[in-house]
Amino acid sequence: MGVRGLEKFVRTKVPNGCPVVNIRNEIRNCQSDSTPVTLVIDFRALFEPLCYPDLGGVLCGGRYELVYQLVERFLSRLRELGVTLVFFNDGPVKNSWKLASWAENQNQKYDKELRIIDAVDNGDDVRTLAKRFRWDIPNNTQYPVKILVKRYGEFRVSLTGAMKKEMVAYANSVNALAIVTNNTDLLILGGGWRFWSSKNLNFENLTTREFSRSALRSHLGLEDSGKLALFATLGSSNGFLQSEELESFATRYLGNYETKFYDLADFVKRPHENLLAEIFGEMADEGDLRERFQESLDYYETEYLEQEQPPLEDPTLEFLKNHGKAFLHKMWIGFPIHFAPAFIDFRDDGFGSEYPNLSRKIILREAAVVVYHRRDQPEHTSRKLIHRTSHEDGYAERTYELEFPQHVEPPTLQEMLSTDPETQKNLAATKLKLYCWIISDSLDPRQLDALPPKLMPTVATIYFLVEHQVVEPFEADLLLQVAYEVVFKKYDLINIRYPQYLDGRAFRVAFLYNAISKHVLKALNVVGLNAQVYPVYPQFDGVRFHNLYQKWARGERDLQQIQQWRIYENAF
Repeated sequence: MGVRGLEKFVRTKVPNGCPVVNIRNEIRNCQSDSTPVTLVIDFRALFEPLCYPDLGGVLCGGRYELVYQLVERFLSRLRELGVTLVFFNDGPVKNSWKLASWAENQNQKYDKELRIIDAVDNGDDVRTLAKRFRWDIPNNTQYPVKILVKRYGEFRVSLTGAMKKEMVAYANSVNALAIVTNNTDLLILGGGWRFWSSKNLNFENLTTREFSRSALRSHLGLEDSGKLALFATLGSSNGFLQSEELESFATRYLGNYETKFYDLADFVKRPHENLLAEIFGEMADEGDLRERFQESLDYYETEYLEQEQPPLEDPTLEFLKNHGKAFLHKMWIGFPIHFAPAFIDFRDDGFGSEYPNLSRKIILREAAVVVYHRRDQPEHTSRKLIHRTSHEDGYAERTYELEFPQHVEPPTLQEMLSTDPETQKNLAATKLKLYCWIISDSLDPRQLDALPPKLMPTVATIYFLVEHQVVEPFEADLLLQVAYEVVFKKYDLINIRYPQYLDGRAFRVAFLYNAISKHVLKALNVVGLNAQVYPVYPQFDGVRFHNLYQKWARGERDLQQIQQWRIYENAF
């Protein structure tokens, strides 16, 4: 993200541009009784330092409980130092051309993931896979970070489409010590805060690297905000301009990596008679190119001020905004829901090829619950999804009709999401019925209610997969066995042996389970079931799953520990 290649340039070319900092010491050095220390953190950027140090675990399907413990220890130590933590996350994407850009990026990621899947099938060992595909392995955004950051800090959702500038504005307004991010666009934006790299964040040692904005500007001779804005626009991948629109400019004016940013700085510092013609040539007068070019310049140059937003006219929207419910916000207004699973092989008949139908069913039933009380309005009888439907068809927007629940009437969203204990108690049975309906017409709420709460979403997910006949009986039982061991701490989480090779079928089952589990867990949020009672992340350890897979496939398994919870048994 951000200006392409700028991070590496600062690290390797700018004197004193990227020193290592000890976060604990930096906090203590600027603490005083009158001025609290605030860290502003780019929420999404936390996933990279969680995943890349353990790519083997990611390839196995993820190690959720381990990550949970790691992040909780990190945040609790920051809180013990007296730091105020404020996290920012993107809200709904509002521009259709940004959605188109997202879809194209996902198509490219899918092609990269297929190469990894083929290498797994080819028998490449885990170490080789991690080394060869290091930068192509997707960050696992299902890791349980959001629930923890909400517990230890303030979680803000951007509804303006300008999250980076909102972060900077907030950091300036509270005189924040630093912004923790991996987005090099922020090296261009102004303020007294420091840029701490999330990519280099060490959760255990509390260290990272600081990218010096002043050193970068001084090194390139770019102190003027207008020239910085042009520099960022021409070297950027921020979504305003497409890379192919700048390709001709780069060919004509920029050299190789060693000289690229020096050449770019020289270009923006010299006078120009017709800047657009120099940059875009014959394309300068095409379509909305001029407008988007100016939008990019304004984005980097204009000071963004933190200000109170007026209340929304729709009380439900205001309620969702105040509660940080971005997913429900999109469903409520009918904004396209876009999602892309990791490592789903759509070439697999009856397995990966079934994922579009499986995911669509859950999401559309979730949407039906959200807009139930608007069903008499024609615009709320359908919803748009942006997803892939097959191996041949790429990510695109499609419209689907909603099916509304018949046997139980959903409460309003304000009632469903209420934190009032009496309201929660009165609506508990209704919420559970709605949750079951989202997953299956045949799932009995009484059976789910009798399960240990920590295992309930796992069993619901397995029930869904079994009912649609996409997993084998032993695979369903193994998924439950692993969840049982995670919840009740029945294995060595830290010193576990990693598999040397990955079975191709097990690889696919792990990621299909996680992809469907993500939707099933979101359904908990949709109906307002208590996140303090039910887990909000998969009770799954991919390493343990792969270690047991071949043994269970051979029939060497014991169901004694999980027999009482196998409510999916009759659905085979």
